[in-house]
Amino acid sequence: MKLRIIYTFFALMAGAFLFLGNSDGRASANSEGNTGAPDDNTSNNRTCQTCHNNGTFGVTPVLEITNVGGTVITDNFNPGETYNVKMTIDATGSPAGYGFQITSLNAADGMNGAPVNTWSTPGSNVQFATLGNGRQYAEQSSSSSNNEFTMEWTAPASGTVTFYYGGNAVNDNGNTNGDNASMGSMSIDANPNSLSELEKTVALDIFPNPVSDIMNLRTNALTSDTYDLQLIDQNGKQISNKKIMVPSGKNVFPIEVTNLPTGIYNLILSDGKNQITKKMLKM
Repeated sequence: MKLRIIYTFFALMAGAFLFLGNSDGRASANSEGNTGAPDDNTSNNRTCQTCHNNGTFGVTPVLEITNVGGTVITDNFNPGETYNVKMTIDATGSPAGYGFQITSLNAADGMNGAPVNTWSTPGSNVQFATLGNGRQYAEQSSSSSNNEFTMEWTAPASGTVTFYYGGNAVNDNGNTNGDNASMGSMSIDANPNSLSELEKTVALDIFPNPVSDIMNLRTNALTSDTYDLQLIDQNGKQISNKKIMVPSGKNVFPIEVTNLPTGIYNLILSDGKNQITKKMLKM
C-alpha cells in the first residue's frame, strides 16, 4: 500500500510539472496577455520575455502583413480590408519549438486604445483567445516545430493601429529554463486617401471600449449637422437607429448600453451618403 501511495504521489507531481510547463498560448491556457501592450497584464506586467530569458537562442520575431495582391504593408492600411499576417520566429541555434502571441490596438505605439478584435482564419498551429480585458490574442496552439504562424486580420475604419507581439524559441524541456524570447511592435495608419468625405468632416471615437454601462460617443466636427446613428450587432441585426445632432467642435454624448447582451457591435454614423463605423465590445 505504501508503494502504491508513493507511486501515485510521484505520478501526480509529474503531471503537475507538465501542466506548469504547458506549451499552449498564455491567453488560452492562463488568461494572460504577454505582448507588452499598454495595460496588457496589469497584475504583473509580464511579457513572453519575462519567463523565456535564460537560453542561448537568439530570437527575432518578424511580423509581415500583406494584402491580397501579396504587397507587404508597412505604412498604411485600407479601412475594412482583410490582410494576410505572418509571424516568423527567426532564431539562432537549434530550438525544438516556437511560440508567439500578438494583439492589436486602435492607437499609436505606447498608447492604450480599443482592441481590434478581427483575427480570423488561423493556421494549423494558431489559435485565438479573447480575455476579460476585451482583447483578442492570436498565439500558438501548442509548441510548434514550424517557426511560421499565419492568420488573417481585418483593418478598422480609421486611425492608427499598433501590433504588439512576442516570439519564443524553446527547448521543450517542460519548463522555461533554456528558452529565449523577444518582443516587438509595429504601427500602421489608415490610408488618408481612403477616408470618406464624412470622415474628413467629423472625427468619431467611443470610450470606454470595452464598455459595461455607459458608452461615450466623442466627436470633433468642422460644422454642426444632423446624422443617423445606428447600432448593429455581430449578426447584422439593427439594434437601434436614431437621429443625432452633432455640434461643431469637440463634444461627448453618453449612451446607456446596460441592457445590451455581451458581444461585439458596430456603431455607424451616417449622413445618408457616407458613414463612419466603430466597433464596440459590450461586456
